[in-house]
Amino acid sequence: MLELDEISHAYDSASPVLDNVGLRLGDGEIGCLLGPSGCGKTTLLRCVAGFEIPLRGTIRLRGSWLVSPELFIPAEKRRIGMVFQDYALLPHLSVAGNVMFGLRDLARSERERRAGEMLEVVGLSGFATAYPHELSGGQQQRVALARALAPRPRLLLMDEPFAHLDPALRERLFVDVKAILHQQGSTVLIVSHDPREAFALADRLGVMRAGSLLQWDEPYTVYHEPTSRFVAEFVGPGAWLPGRVAGDGRIETELGMARGSPQHPLAQGRPVELLLRPEDVVSDESSPLRARLVERVFRGGDFLCTLALDSGRQVYATLSSQDDHDAGDRIGIRLGPRHLVAFETSEP
Repeated sequence: MLELDEISHAYDSASPVLDNVGLRLGDGEIGCLLGPSGCGKTTLLRCVAGFEIPLRGTIRLRGSWLVSPELFIPAEKRRIGMVFQDYALLPHLSVAGNVMFGLRDLARSERERRAGEMLEVVGLSGFATAYPHELSGGQQQRVALARALAPRPRLLLMDEPFAHLDPALRERLFVDVKAILHQQGSTVLIVSHDPREAFALADRLGVMRAGSLLQWDEPYTVYHEPTSRFVAEFVGPGAWLPGRVAGDGRIETELGMARGSPQHPLAQGRPVELLLRPEDVVSDESSPLRARLVERVFRGGDFLCTLALDSGRQVYATLSSQDDHDAGDRIGIRLGPRHLVAFETSEP
């Protein structure tokens, strides 16, 4: 559906923004580019949209060239929809008028029919005559989505579409928007800096850093089988614990033997650093292993806890909000990882 090969771009000769980026996105898939500010993800989106001309590389959409050494198709001829970070709704037009804005080539009756159809899809059929300032942030986001989908684009691009919404609303919209996009059979490429957003929406996930695409895979694989320490750290919290490979999916650590599926082959006897995510450290009062509770952050259904080991190293654990522990308590823990995320280190 969407193919990018060796895309490179720079705004000046000294500062490359994109460096040989390539990816594939299948028909009907939602892809997400995830990374910190300044990593190049929005520039890549703008290259796909036609707002930027790459220095090198090719872009194809449904087998048709958009960018090649001999060709550049301008943005207005690409049939690509865009949802901007600020939604870019026109304040002087009603909700229906905003949705119809990209349908000017159709007859009035067909424009009205399509706008009504899309407002029903996004759950705003009763708001056709309202104006953007009369809507909540979530409703404005749905109008922007309806407007982008109305012309039946070959590809939909979304640039930080939930950035201005409060956390609780964002969590609800993740589910709703993904259902709408899959219902419409849309192929979508999203830019985000929020791993939770990326995991909630994406069928394919890419992590970018300093203009390079470090990994492009299914979200589950990116989380459990990261290809670099940066990817491992960026997609979720965790703490590194030194260990040594014992073979057969085992790593020996100061907390005992960690057993699970390694994300890549590890040479027996080699020193490694093992990433322990909060879900890998399990509270178990019957365990002889103890750790001191340094801090806990209440998250509603659970606590994210920082624990200090006897060595002074710290790990994280997720404890139930019904657990009765306070800072300073020594609690029983055990290792319970299913996946071993580890990278070899030099001999001490």
